[in-house]
Amino acid sequence: MLYAKTVGAQIDVLHIVETLAVENTLQENVRAIGARVVTGLATLGEQHGVRVESHVKVSRSAGRAVLAAAQENQADLIVLGAIPRLLGRRMFLGNTVEFVLHHAACAVALFIPAARRAGTA
Repeated sequence: MLYAKTVGAQIDVLHIVETLAVENTLQENVRAIGARVVTGLATLGEQHGVRVESHVKVSRSAGRAVLAAAQENQADLIVLGAIPRLLGRRMFLGNTVEFVLHHAACAVALFIPAARRAGTA
């Protein structure tokens, strides 16, 4: 957020509810949780003097929804969370992260929790 404040950038916070990953009965609960998370991040940004737009979207493909939002908002950077998993000899970051990394038209940064970076957890 400090960098966004310094350069006068806007942050768009996006939570995607994948329709295939969640049964219809749970979809509204997942959407409500996502709304609370992005609203909390928007509040945090405002406290630091950063413009933050929060969005919750429902999509069949989180990766495609992230790329569409990035294009729509003319994003310079996409930041995603990832929990790496070792599959044989290859590190797998998850379907959404892999898709975005391969198809994004802008830079992509990954946030990996410290416990995962250290190889614990």
